[in-house]
Amino acid sequence: MKRLLIFCQLCCLVLLMSCQRVKALVNPVTSIEFLENNRYDFGEYDGQDSVVHYYRYKNVGNVPFVINQIKTQCGCTRYSYSKQPLPPGGVDSIRVALGTKNLIRGFVIKRVEIYSNCDSVYFVDLQGILK
Repeated sequence: MKRLLIFCQLCCLVLLMSCQRVKALVNPVTSIEFLENNRYDFGEYDGQDSVVHYYRYKNVGNVPFVINQIKTQCGCTRYSYSKQPLPPGGVDSIRVALGTKNLIRGFVIKRVEIYSNCDSVYFVDLQGILK
């Protein structure tokens, strides 16, 4: 009798686990959340080097997250990111560098648009004052 009860419990467990997999396949959702603010203020900067920031994000969906393309406003903004799919629950980052050498001094804000396998377009901003 104990064996039959254990067998039934195992069958129920397997059935529940398979239902979760089917749910993820039937209703795939890809979404990310930024772990910090998606706007980085570097304050006042008087250097000639690039200002660099890493935007960390987490895949909160149930299918892998893939970045298809990133667009910047101008050639002064560079980026790098992993080309590998990010599994559900995984954490990664996008590196954004603002070349300040040839920019006009004063307040500056640069937006980076992130296109992926999500329905939404994500963005991050880099802002501050160049002296």
